[in-house]
Amino acid sequence: TLVVDEDDSIYLAGWVATVDSWTGRVVVCKYTVDGDLEWQLPLGNPEYWSRVMPAAMRMIDGNCRFLFGYWGNSVNRYRNLLLSPSGEILSDGNGQCALGSGAASYALDAEGNGYMGGQGACRFTVYKCAPNGSFQWAFLEPTNLPTNTSGDEVTRIVVGDDGHVYATGRHYGPDYGGPTYTNLDVLTIKLDGAGNVVWSNRYNNQGLNSGEIGYGLHVT
Repeated sequence: TLVVDEDDSIYLAGWVATVDSWTGRVVVCKYTVDGDLEWQLPLGNPEYWSRVMPAAMRMIDGNCRFLFGYWGNSVNRYRNLLLSPSGEILSDGNGQCALGSGAASYALDAEGNGYMGGQGACRFTVYKCAPNGSFQWAFLEPTNLPTNTSGDEVTRIVVGDDGHVYATGRHYGPDYGGPTYTNLDVLTIKLDGAGNVVWSNRYNNQGLNSGEIGYGLHVT
C-alpha cells in the first residue's frame, strides 16, 4: 500500500515478520522523490500477527491517513492513523469490527473516515469507522450459505466525492443446492452516506456452471 504526496514523496506500508514464528509488525516508510529513505515507523506489538494487506492510504491536508487491520489477542482489529510528514502520529483511532473478524478491503474518504469490507465470518459487509476509530454504521448483505459455510466477501470499496460508498466482491446466490442456484456471483452495491442501499446488482453469467468474483472498481 502506498500513496504519493504533493512533493512526490512516497509513503509506503508493509509487513515485517520473523520467519521462524511468522509474528511481525506493520511498518510505514517515507521515501523522498529521489528514492531515499527519509524515515520508518514500526507499528503494533511484535507479539501479534499484524497484517497490512490490504490496507488504505490517503493524503489529507498534507498529512498521511493510514487504515489497516491486524490480529492481536485473538481478535481482528483495525487502526486508523494520521501521520505527519515527519512521521509523527497525530491521531490514532482503533477498534474491532462489529460484525465479526477480518476485512478483505479498505478505503478512506476525504474526511479520514475508514471503510472495511468483510470476508469469511464477516460475510459480505461494509463497516464504517470515524477517524478516531469509533463505529459509525455497518451494512450486511444476508448470506444464502449454510451456517457452517463462508465464502461471501467484499474485495473492493470506493468512496465517491459525493460520499456514496461502492463495494463489489462475491456473494453466493439463493437456493443453495437447489435447481436455481447460481454459485458465486459478482455482487456490486451502492450505499448512501448513512449505509443505506441505493442500488444492488448481481451478475451470474452462466449460473451454476460458472463462478464470478468482482475485483476492480472505479468511480468517475
